[in-house]
Amino acid sequence: MIHHTKDFHFMGTQIDPTTGYEYNIEFATGMIFLNGEVIIAFGYQDNGTFILRMPDKLFFDFVAKG
Repeated sequence: MIHHTKDFHFMGTQIDPTTGYEYNIEFATGMIFLNGEVIIAFGYQDNGTFILRMPDKLFFDFVAKG
């Protein structure tokens, strides 16, 4: 299952556009660089885990901005 949101960011609160509920990323469980992408597994609100995939250039641009 894949869920895309336009306003995803690593820090702060995410708002589910279908329910209006606010959620916070609570922990990262793993990260790998594979075929030009970064794949990050993370926990969300103590009740689910998700996978985030993004181009590695986007990831490194984010890290460089600090």
